[in-house]
Amino acid sequence: GRLNDLKGRDIDISYSKHPRLKANFDVSGLPNLSTSFLHIDIKNLYTTPAEIESVHLPKSRNGRIVLPNQFKQLTFLTYRGKFTGFVNDFVAYGTLTSNLGSIESDLSLRPDSSRYLNFQGQIKSSKFDLGKFFNKTDLFGNISMNVMVNGRLIGNNDIEAKMDGLVNSFVVNNYNYKGIKINGAISNDTYDGSVSISDPNINCDFLGKVDLSGNIPVFNFQANVKNANLYKLNFDKKDSVSSVSFYATADFEGNNIDNLNGEIKLWNATLRKTGKEVQISNFLLFTKTVNDTNHIILRSDLADADIWGTYRFKVLANSFRKLVHHYLPSLIKNVPENKPDENNFKFELDLKDTRQLTDFFIPGLYISKDSKFSGKYNPSKNNLDFTLSIPLLQHKTKKWYDIYFNGKSSNGNFSLISGCKNLRITKQMQLENFTVLSEFKHDSIDVRVRWNNFDTIVNKGDFRIAFALKSVPEQSKPIVQFVVKPSQMVVNDSLWQINSGLIQIDSSDIRIDHLSVYDAYQSINVHGTISKQPDRSLTVDLKDLNLANLDSLLVPKKIKLAGIIRGKAELFDLYHNPTFRASLDLDSLSLNKESLGKTAIQAVYNNSDKNIDIELHSQRGGMKTLDIKGTYATVTKALNFNIELNKLKMSLFEPFVSTVFSEVHGLATGSLTLTGKIPEPLLNGTIKAQKVTFVVNYLKTHYNFTHSV
Repeated sequence: GRLNDLKGRDIDISYSKHPRLKANFDVSGLPNLSTSFLHIDIKNLYTTPAEIESVHLPKSRNGRIVLPNQFKQLTFLTYRGKFTGFVNDFVAYGTLTSNLGSIESDLSLRPDSSRYLNFQGQIKSSKFDLGKFFNKTDLFGNISMNVMVNGRLIGNNDIEAKMDGLVNSFVVNNYNYKGIKINGAISNDTYDGSVSISDPNINCDFLGKVDLSGNIPVFNFQANVKNANLYKLNFDKKDSVSSVSFYATADFEGNNIDNLNGEIKLWNATLRKTGKEVQISNFLLFTKTVNDTNHIILRSDLADADIWGTYRFKVLANSFRKLVHHYLPSLIKNVPENKPDENNFKFELDLKDTRQLTDFFIPGLYISKDSKFSGKYNPSKNNLDFTLSIPLLQHKTKKWYDIYFNGKSSNGNFSLISGCKNLRITKQMQLENFTVLSEFKHDSIDVRVRWNNFDTIVNKGDFRIAFALKSVPEQSKPIVQFVVKPSQMVVNDSLWQINSGLIQIDSSDIRIDHLSVYDAYQSINVHGTISKQPDRSLTVDLKDLNLANLDSLLVPKKIKLAGIIRGKAELFDLYHNPTFRASLDLDSLSLNKESLGKTAIQAVYNNSDKNIDIELHSQRGGMKTLDIKGTYATVTKALNFNIELNKLKMSLFEPFVSTVFSEVHGLATGSLTLTGKIPEPLLNGTIKAQKVTFVVNYLKTHYNFTHSV
């Protein structure tokens, strides 16, 4: 055709290895290209990012086309579509396809200068792999969307646009979100507008601005998460009921707690898991900086907290290591001495109603309201002062009252005073007015433990230990040596002495040098070595130990023990194949005030089968009254014992049946097997009951019989 009405049909152009163009075109208005009308019908365009970047552009800064790094993920590009209009005002309609998916466009494009390209129209994508495109496959996957856009491209990289449309599906964290509506303005790393998600597993609305363009991001938004199934969304893969809902507002800048400035509010937040729920009616986190002093304020139903001063939480762990190094240099090594510390702050924490929070995360734990934690931290001056008070700490059925910890740095020393009104060790053993006084300095720790019940029957103690740490160049851990200083304790009005004993711990051994606890008639002596060498052992020697002293402390109240015990227990090879062996003799063993006679106990534990083999023989005069042989499986808690009774007095069982029977007397002879597990033991066999008498409490009636049961 003529130059002013030029037509091209079945144009087929190949360039280099891959690029190929098949197209038809009509151009009217040449030779003036700026006023010419173009209609280009691209039947097929095939190329690669590398070939595009090989195109020379003489007037460009780099002399060629430069694509963003993300385009390296594309192995090929094909395009089919049409361009219609003028050079400075045209419509592009077509489909761009790559190995990552396809994008359709119906856009009006209007370049208004050498730097700006205005665009308006519709963009669709079908299963475009955004994760691979941005090299974030662990976070993102395919995206399919249909949005209207109106904006402009500035230079090669900057973009400003308004978007309104629907993201049909978008895979995030391996979950395919559906029904995402967007309506807002985007410019590079900034979004200002709304996002609504109506998905079977999350329903939420977002309105506001997120600006990630600067060095410090800025947030100003409100979000209403009506329900989010954390299990389905792959945030919690352990609990299928896990979900969260909340309403939040945010107006702050910062990308970590150190440079946070502004506030975050939560209302009506609910976190659910199977069988439990935690609700927070209101939550406020507010930060501000005034005259180089930072201030963090937390207000909520659960707790109030304040931190003010200079803080860098990102380096707080290393900062604390440096502080500990000052008092215990052998424990913490490789601490930079000359680097200034940027932490110098005060803090206060007041707990309110934390029961639902602790029940949610640590079932059975309760920390009472009015618990307080406050202090100041200045590691550059090796200073840490704090006070912690807890009126009541409870874990399941165990309770501790009036717990306190007071720490103070002074003159190169750090002192810690702690204690509680009542420290319960077991159901029968408790230490009242319990106090621990500790002082740390120059690789040493002096500890003093005291308790006193101030009661008619005295139970008190004053126990002292001196720890010393010594650094060993070729070892990462120090040698720990502690000396048990001469101490005393009173157990049920009986005075016990603790001699001066030495204990040393290094990388391979724990050595105990004759640590003794004794009174005028009895003693417990511990000596030996816990070592990686299997032939070394730790020995506990018992000499004339009266079981009555331990009776109220260690065993259930329904069992009353008496007798004098002698013998020893040994532990071997605790690091590799732990083995325990005990050989004990008891003179006149008594159970619930009934004599079993002279008793011998043999017990052996071997790590290979995790079982304890036990043998017990009791003999009263010339008659064997009790014979027990069997095993206890420490892993499964299973019992497997054979029991032989010979004229065993029935009265020793009375405490176990006292709610129904009383005045139980008689003799029992027979064979039994004890199986099952400790919580639910099974006792089977035949017992010949002789001259048995008892009273049924409810009827107040005496019964007697002689029979096999």
